[in-house]
Amino acid sequence: MPVNYSAYESMLHQWPNASQGCSLPGDGVPFLQKYSVNTAYNDHAVSTQHHRSLFLGISLVFAASVTFGIYQRRRLDHQPKVFPVDAVHALSAVFTPTSSAWPAKFAYYFESASIVRSKSATHRRQWIHVLGYGQGQNVIEVDLSTLMVHVLTGNVELRDPSDLGPLFFGSLKMYAWNIRLRVGWGWWHEVARWLAVQHMPSVEWVSPQVLPALADETPNFVDLDFIPFQKMEAYVRAISNRHRSSPSITVEFSSIKPEIRFMSPDFLLCAIALLHEWKGGQCNLGLTRNSPFRTSTPLFIRLQGIVACITSTKSFRITSITNISAQHEASLLSMERDLVEKKDLRTRTIREEGTRGWREERLRLAWEAGLLRAGLLHRWSIQLSKE
Repeated sequence: MPVNYSAYESMLHQWPNASQGCSLPGDGVPFLQKYSVNTAYNDHAVSTQHHRSLFLGISLVFAASVTFGIYQRRRLDHQPKVFPVDAVHALSAVFTPTSSAWPAKFAYYFESASIVRSKSATHRRQWIHVLGYGQGQNVIEVDLSTLMVHVLTGNVELRDPSDLGPLFFGSLKMYAWNIRLRVGWGWWHEVARWLAVQHMPSVEWVSPQVLPALADETPNFVDLDFIPFQKMEAYVRAISNRHRSSPSITVEFSSIKPEIRFMSPDFLLCAIALLHEWKGGQCNLGLTRNSPFRTSTPLFIRLQGIVACITSTKSFRITSITNISAQHEASLLSMERDLVEKKDLRTRTIREEGTRGWREERLRLAWEAGLLRAGLLHRWSIQLSKE
């Protein structure tokens, strides 16, 4: 049964002041309808009361996700464990085993898969389902959590990391099969927990990755992905004060597609890319030591809000605004290839992070590139010059 996200959206709307929790003062737009940085940047910083309201609202989502997970567990009616040969061929065009025992070893990972018809209930404990076989549209639904376990433990890997884009978009087709992802309730729970921690009123922190830039008197590049959303206005104003002697500066940031609904499957796919730990409700896959320590800001930030905030400082003028999603995607995929093809880099990464850390770093790069290709995530570059 698919997750009823709208029910929990309604609960958040009914929570006192929750609708104002993640918008800046003066906005008046409900958080779940427009979770963005907007013209309210011109007002004062977010009040403590608003931070607490947001924390309470997201905590309610977290509590609801736990309850949902308990009541959504159902007895499964398993079909005989027969996996169509042409479905195996379709999957082998996307995933490949890392061992030399192929194809027997590859088939082993699919032996526990269930084959169900399109009208049957969705199973939640198998990582591959075959839906609608022989009914005109053949769909293989891959459970995200278990797939990630297999990839990060080295059982299988992607033949082409760029396939993640159409896989996220739901348009990946191999032979006569549509291959799709199923984001289980475990991820819904994990993201809700992470958001609750991110927006705790008592949390005062900035990602270690931005500390060098903050310490530099005249940096010419800033990545807003590492700045907590609730600190964004203050940080942008600090940029203006700190860079008075800089003739120009480049500000980059990521933001999800505006049409994506809060806690929808697409929202979860974007949030997973930012998680500090990949658990997925099943196992803690850890965090590589050198992985970027990003915040939830890309989930809530909007281009028009950043523009309004920058222009309100009157210290810089905007000379250009560019969507660099395609270039950023290419750069991420190039970095992923380097981790495979460049022996020195590969050896050093494995020595420092371990084999699993090396795989995770590759998957994180490919994951974000896939979100960009699918159009779920955008990357923006704003060029500023001194007034």
